[in-house]
Amino acid sequence: MLRPGAVFMLLLAVTLSPVFADGEPPALEEGPAKQDPPPEAKDPPKPEPPKPEEPKVATDKVVKHELTVFEKDFATADVDFRLEALHRLAKCVHEDVMKRLLVVASKDPDLYVRAEAVKGLGYQSPFKAKIVPKLMPMLSDNDLDAKIQAEAVLALGTFRWTRAWEAIAELIADDDDIVVVAALEVLGEWRELRAWRAILEFWEVYPEEGKWSTGSVTVDTGSAGDEDARAAKAKWMGKYGNKGKQRARAECVKAIKAAVKNITGQEMEKVADFRQWCADHKTEIKAAERRRD
Repeated sequence: MLRPGAVFMLLLAVTLSPVFADGEPPALEEGPAKQDPPPEAKDPPKPEPPKPEEPKVATDKVVKHELTVFEKDFATADVDFRLEALHRLAKCVHEDVMKRLLVVASKDPDLYVRAEAVKGLGYQSPFKAKIVPKLMPMLSDNDLDAKIQAEAVLALGTFRWTRAWEAIAELIADDDDIVVVAALEVLGEWRELRAWRAILEFWEVYPEEGKWSTGSVTVDTGSAGDEDARAAKAKWMGKYGNKGKQRARAECVKAIKAAVKNITGQEMEKVADFRQWCADHKTEIKAAERRRD
């Protein structure tokens, strides 16, 4: 007969035996495993901007009625009535409407009416292949009114006609703020990284909303000596030597910051931040510059 003490020791051994079944004591519980520090964080990939939906083309019956109403309302000397008539007509998507808008955009004597017609062409995206050849020359027409030119830029932006990116980027150095703002708005919506140099050069000249500076431009002529310096000076004079540009351009600076945010995915308040970002993303920039639309 076992003594009470022996019975207790036997029960203890039976209770613990599963725990020590492998002959080794259980490992002590530890906190979460220590991990190596993560590699240097990279900018998350920017999602592609959404493609605009093509509007529904109106029936011939509907467009016939809309054109009849338009011609009646448009036959007035009151500019406001004419602008309103154009605005209503542009919402009717049809090839005949597109053709009528093109006529007004090119021939009407009132520049505000012409600008409204160009704006209306942006609604006619199903026919952009016929509209774009009419809009592209407007980007390089120095005699064209700024409002008309800005509307041409915005219409190309609506069409997502990215082949025009270079011509639009050149307009960042324009005298008129309305054109510059339109160009930056479109390039930002397209997330057009290839326009980085034009944006940076402009921002260097207008670093803050209330300031302007001499800025800088870069030129590589491939020639020895000071040929590059002379070419850069000529380029700067062509872009920023105009006295009309030697002023603060607050709306343009706001548009730059918005465009840079869309293009880089980051908010930047200083030109130095964008300059550094470009230096840190040379590979991405070169890849973008190799792209052909």
